[in-house]
Amino acid sequence: MTTRRVAGHATTRTRPSRTEIHQHATLVQGVLTKLGQHAAGAKAGALTVTTVAAGAALTARQPLAAAAGIAVVLALLVLDAGYLRQRRMYRRLYDAAVAGTAEWLSLDARPYAAGCTWWAAIRSWAVLLPYLPLVAVLAACAAL
Repeated sequence: MTTRRVAGHATTRTRPSRTEIHQHATLVQGVLTKLGQHAAGAKAGALTVTTVAAGAALTARQPLAAAAGIAVVLALLVLDAGYLRQRRMYRRLYDAAVAGTAEWLSLDARPYAAGCTWWAAIRSWAVLLPYLPLVAVLAACAAL
């Protein structure tokens, strides 16, 4: 028999049952789904901000509107990178939950943060690909 932690308390158990593994994996999958929805919302917000800022910059000849749009889009890029970093950590927690090695019903992904850096998330194609064209459009509008 081995001692493992169950909801913060030490208990003697051999291995979590299939039902326990399924329950834990379902909880973690719910967090992953919600983080994905928030990331999609950040991308949609960046597209909306780009449209408004570019329209204001071009129609009212206000390059400052485009510059403000760039600042907002970059802030959303950092927010989206944070969501990606969290999703990577929770994916590792999910893998550990399915393997039965994670603390049962724990949603603490901090032990799985190794290798999930902000810089790696910012450099990811999932973050750069949607945001860089938006920043380029706004920079071109500011230059006109």
